[in-house]
This record gives sequence, C-alpha cells and structure tokens, in this order.
Amino acid sequence: MQAPSSRRLARAGLALLVSVTVFLLSGCPRDKLRAPGAAPQAPPQPAPDARPGPVSEPAAEARALGESTAETTTKRYNTQLGVLLDGGFVVEAGSIRDLSGRTVFGILRIPKGHALPVADGRLPICRDNDIGPPRRVTLVQDSDSGRWLATDGRLGLQGEELVLVDGHTVEIIGGGKSPVFIDSSPFSDGRVTIQDGQPVVEP
Repeated sequence: MQAPSSRRLARAGLALLVSVTVFLLSGCPRDKLRAPGAAPQAPPQPAPDARPGPVSEPAAEARALGESTAETTTKRYNTQLGVLLDGGFVVEAGSIRDLSGRTVFGILRIPKGHALPVADGRLPICRDNDIGPPRRVTLVQDSDSGRWLATDGRLGLQGEELVLVDGHTVEIIGGGKSPVFIDSSPFSDGRVTIQDGQPVVEP
C-alpha cells in the first residue's frame, strides 16, 4: 500500500501531464515552451530582404569620339594639362578621298581631354589643303616620356602624318629641354601662327 504522500505526488504528476497535453492541443507554438529554469529564447530575426537595392548608373568614363572612332582606349598621358586620354577622330565633311575611297587628306579633331602623339615631335606644314575653321591646336608634352602630344583642336591628316595648315594657331606648352619642331624649326613655350606657309612666333 502506497503512502499518502506518494499518492498525492502521483495525482499531481497526472494533473500536470493532462494540463500540458491540453496546452499543446490548444495551438500554442512549440517555440513558446521552455524547460523550467531555461533562459528565454531570443525572438527570431526577420529574414533579410533578398531584393536588390537601387543600382546607380555608373558615370560615363568617356564620350564617343565620333563616327569613325574605334573603341575607347585606356591609354593615358600625364601632362601639364592633367591626364589626357588617347583618342581623336576624322571629320568626314571636308576630307578628301581618291577614287578608291581612301582618305588622301583628312580633318582630324582631337577633343579637349584627349590627345594624339606627334610622330618624332615634328609637325610639317601642308600648303595644298585646308581644314577650315577653327584652325587651332595645343601641343603639350607627356610628363613620363617627354613625347609631344596634340590636344584640344584640329589638325590635317595627310596619309598617316599629322600636319598644320595655313592660318593655324598653335599653343605650345613646355619644350624647354626638347622643343617641338614645326616645319624644321624648333619651338617651346609660346604661341605660333602659320602665315603664308611659315611658322611665326606671336609676341
């Protein structure tokens, strides 16, 4: 025969079992149940939003240089005018072609912020053709190599050679140690105009 205290414990355990069963059947979420003395669980964190945020348009690295321009090159020149990108384009209007369609004389435009190398640091003068206004260009040296570059203006393109024409105004930046040659004459810092087929230094 069980002692009274044992019977009371048995009845209390049965009552607890019935209470827990009813509690579970009533729809209480399992995550609300915890053992006596256990630390409360942290509330579940919401899942991060998987939708991508707004994407900003990247700034254009360079503008198109014209209809005859190939892909933008990554070559850069460090100059007294800042960093210049390699590039220019031939203006179709005014260019002279032979019967086969080959360009005999072209008008080359070099936008501001871009540059093209001047072969051997020499610019001959073309006395037979014209590029039309504006007849101006700036010459500056690459700080790394000392090579002369043409920028921010227009030049004639005779075959593969860059040329100046009558009426051209040339701004020259640098050249103290290695001048640029215009029609066989050396020039450095200053302004030169082409008059009657000859380079003339402006005062």
